Amino acid sequence: MSFVSRLTDLPSLRILRVSQTRVTDAGWIQASREPTSDIHRPLFTLEASGLHNQLTYQGLEAIVNLFPQLRRLNVAASNLYVTKSPTTNVLNDLTHLDVSDCDQLEYLPSCLTPPRSGCNPSQGLATLRIRHCTRLNLALVLDQLQGATDLSTVLIQLQQFRELQMLDLGGQVLGEPEFEAVEQVINCLPNINSLIIATLP
Repeated sequence: MSFVSRLTDLPSLRILRVSQTRVTDAGWIQASREPTSDIHRPLFTLEASGLHNQLTYQGLEAIVNLFPQLRRLNVAASNLYVTKSPTTNVLNDLTHLDVSDCDQLEYLPSCLTPPRSGCNPSQGLATLRIRHCTRLNLALVLDQLQGATDLSTVLIQLQQFRELQMLDLGGQVLGEPEFEAVEQVINCLPNINSLIIATLP
């Protein structure tokens, strides 16, 4: 039995921190293949940042299968990328997600974004950290999160892009919170010369 498998067998485990360790995809994948009831895996917080090449999309899918009740997930500085393969499981209870420094990500993995039709307005992502995701397509991310979270939490992070000159938000600004976030962001972007917003509240 692998180290990860032994950890997942702990019935009262709520918080697990394996950041900057040698845990690899193989451990998560092997553990996810061992039969057990979800009720025996009540993990709410997983800190798995700084695993770099040791954590890829396959490992992330295994984590989602292992811990369907996760509320906080930190996989910053990992080698995550998105595949076109269909996702059967998602983290419907996820409220805090950190994918900072995942420089292979172009958009969020579907296993981390619940389908819109199943979203509970009182739930959804409260915190999303996407700092230094150099390949991230913000338009795709905003579209993924529409109805699943308060988009102002994403928009406000745009102020880190100090060299940004053109910003196209399309039809994503639907309410006062998003508009106020855009106003705050614009004041922090000295080089912005083109702003496109298709809808205004």
